Amino acid sequence: MLEPFTGNPTELPAEIVNENGEYRWQASNLPRRVAKIAAKSAFRKHFDIPPKEFVFLNRKLIGVYTFISVLGAEFNGRELIEPYLMLDECH
Repeated sequence: MLEPFTGNPTELPAEIVNENGEYRWQASNLPRRVAKIAAKSAFRKHFDIPPKEFVFLNRKLIGVYTFISVLGAEFNGRELIEPYLMLDECH
C-alpha cells in the first residue's frame, strides 16, 4: 500500500508512472493487486486476523486512494509526506 510513496519512481512498473515520473494513481490498480496478495496470504497456515486498528486504517487508505484515483490524479505522494517524516533522526 506504500507504493505511491516510494522515493524512486524508477523502481515502479513503467505503466504506473507518467513521462514526468509521477505516480498514476488510477492506472496503478493498487487495491486490486494488494487484495490478490492478501487473499493468498489468508489461506496460509500461520495467518492471523489483523487487529481492528489495522483494518480501520486500511479502510481509510482505500477511501483516500479511491478518491485520488477517481480524480485521475498523477503525483508522487512521497513529496507530500516527506516533510513529516523524521528521516534524519534515524541516523
